[in-house]
Amino acid sequence: MIGYQMIILVLVGFRVLDFKDYDWLLPALLVQNLAQIVGLASYAVKHLFSDITLRNGGRRNG
Repeated sequence: MIGYQMIILVLVGFRVLDFKDYDWLLPALLVQNLAQIVGLASYAVKHLFSDITLRNGGRRNG
């Protein structure tokens, strides 16, 4: 999905595609890309640090 949206943005940037009549389309795609990247990053961080939580027995040190 991200690759597809990147291709669309590149084609618009090189003026192969023209979405001037749809002012909302490109900002919507950019926001969707950002949301997907943030979601993937949060999933990765949660997965990376879940092992630390399991080693500590689910307790916080402090």
